[in-house]
Amino acid sequence: MDEIDQALEYGSTLLNTKYIVWKDDNTNPDDIFYVNGVPSIIDIRNKGVNCAGFINLVRQSIGHTISEPVGEIGKMCPGGTGYWYELLSSRNVLENYNKDEKYPQGTLLLREYRNEYDQGHVSIIYNKYQDVIHSYCNDFNDCNNSGVRITKIKPNYYEYAIKPDDWLLCD
Repeated sequence: MDEIDQALEYGSTLLNTKYIVWKDDNTNPDDIFYVNGVPSIIDIRNKGVNCAGFINLVRQSIGHTISEPVGEIGKMCPGGTGYWYELLSSRNVLENYNKDEKYPQGTLLLREYRNEYDQGHVSIIYNKYQDVIHSYCNDFNDCNNSGVRITKIKPNYYEYAIKPDDWLLCD
């Protein structure tokens, strides 16, 4: 089994884990974004996970660390969607998302962080049918029926696609 399959298999072990909302309230980013290692599945399920925390766990599950932040948002919130945008932009690996393109498994889809109320989003292409695996919340006022799921890609939502070699498999 290659690293992408291993990463996606790990991600699928988190299916139905509840969603946890990030709020700009001085919460320790590691408590939300899991940037310093992979806790037990039981601990993750008890605490919950947001979209960025989910991809951080998936990346670390195959032995890769979360790099040091490169920009202001990433320094304030390491491991969040703003962190990922700044890091991948600094590496010149952001490709404009094209809804008509078929992306390989493990491709990261990203919508840029804008503010506390539009925090952007990240998800991972899960299969050849272009389904994505991600942690999401449909309504930040009520995330009770949200969490890690495999869903269809939300049309006209994502801005960037990042191939697995450029985010998941690199150091």
